[in-house]
Amino acid sequence: DTPRKRFAELAKTADADIVLCGHTHEFFDKSINHVRFINPGSVGRPFDSDPRASYAILEAKNGQLTVYNKRLGYNVNKVLRKMKKEKFPEDMIQSVKEGKSLDDVKQQSGGANEKTIIAEVLKLARSCDYEQKHSHQVTKLALKIFDQLKDLHKLDSHRRILLQSASLLHDIGWVKGRVRHHKTSRDIILKSFSLPLTKEEKLIVAMVARYHRRALPKDSHKYYGELSVRKKEEINKLAGMLRLADGLDRSHVNAVKNLKCLVKAEKIILEISSNDFSDWDQELALKKSNLFQDAFKRNVHITVRKVNEKK
Repeated sequence: DTPRKRFAELAKTADADIVLCGHTHEFFDKSINHVRFINPGSVGRPFDSDPRASYAILEAKNGQLTVYNKRLGYNVNKVLRKMKKEKFPEDMIQSVKEGKSLDDVKQQSGGANEKTIIAEVLKLARSCDYEQKHSHQVTKLALKIFDQLKDLHKLDSHRRILLQSASLLHDIGWVKGRVRHHKTSRDIILKSFSLPLTKEEKLIVAMVARYHRRALPKDSHKYYGELSVRKKEEINKLAGMLRLADGLDRSHVNAVKNLKCLVKAEKIILEISSNDFSDWDQELALKKSNLFQDAFKRNVHITVRKVNEKK
């Protein structure tokens, strides 16, 4: 992928409002430093899981340029038969068939199921001397939130695995110190060769871990600004859940024994089961609910009941 820095350099030297690109396997329409970069995608080897040919339709009207991504089907099977006849590598044939990069196809062929992914995630976490008790508590809480808000976030089970991975790895940046550890976590994840994830999946895990603290996502942030609107929304939801879960264990003492999410029209009530969740803990948790509230368009309220208290 072309890094944002390179696009910025091109924007500076292009002396143009719009730059039409090529030699890229995915459609994009992005603005960098007030210059619009448009790429039609690929005919034959798209990397976005859609094997159809990709084109960019430009419509100029009333001084505005609107860009549409047009997909057209063609006889992919004919191409595949020809490739088999010419003895192309099997992974190359699979790449064309599924509309995915070779990198992604090779990852798939490794049979990376949930058990395999989490095993490698834990290996990476241990190599960074992660705080196991806190990381596993945050993961447990994040997954409880994910599971109870399925009807609201509408994310699939594989995204749950990515949230689980990001939750386990969110603090591994501490291996290089507290300062900027959220960004260090992101960079360690992105540079890891052991995680059995596609490039896109690894980026999601890295960005979700990165946003567990400090600034909320901005288009000016590294990597984030280059993502599609749909991908940004997905990351915001996952990172919002992780950030909130991290806030619920801000004291690192596993005070929360259970939680229940009650969804209302304008708010989500977190019913916390705990004998040790103080007002201070509640205040810290609410401070870290900001991204969650933005992503789900609802305020967060917290109620606490004793573990031995009967309803």
